[in-house]
Formats: sequence, structure tokens, C-alpha cells
Amino acid sequence: MTDTCKFSSCVIAKRLKIKVAEECPNHVATWWTQKDQKPVLISDCATQRIVFMVQDLHNRLIGVQQSQEQQRNVLKPLSELATMARDEQKALT
Repeated sequence: MTDTCKFSSCVIAKRLKIKVAEECPNHVATWWTQKDQKPVLISDCATQRIVFMVQDLHNRLIGVQQSQEQQRNVLKPLSELATMARDEQKALT
């Protein structure tokens, strides 16, 4: 993960005349740790991080949809077989 806060070139900070990144209303600082590594402080601009997260979720949703479509296509012949069996059972009764 990398910082998304680019305070030196931030338009919002310049317009609001903010001198320190921590004073910005969009600034979020979080600590991240990975297995067997030191914690890392990540400085984020909330608006930019949200865009990245939405894009990530969108990509995951597309993957889930593709998986569901593949399963549907695999199971379609079984559905037709079940329908035929049901129709034959109705005809016998």
C-alpha cells in the first residue's frame, strides 16, 4: 500500500490554507501490518482512497458475476433434464 495523500500538490489544502496534512478534513492516517513485518503508517486522502476501493470492489463484483455465469452454463443441461423428469412424472399421474 502506498500513500495517497499528496499534500504538497493538494488543491484543497491550498484553497483552505492548511499548513499541515493532519489538519486537512480529508486526511486519514492508518497503521498497516503484514505478517512478520514492522507496522507502516499510511497517509491517505479519503476521497482518493474511496475511488480506489470502489474500483477494487467493482473488479471483484465482475469476477463474481463471471463465476456465476459459468456455473449457470454448466448446470443448464441438468436443469433441462430435471424439467423433463418432472414433466414425465406429471404425465404418469
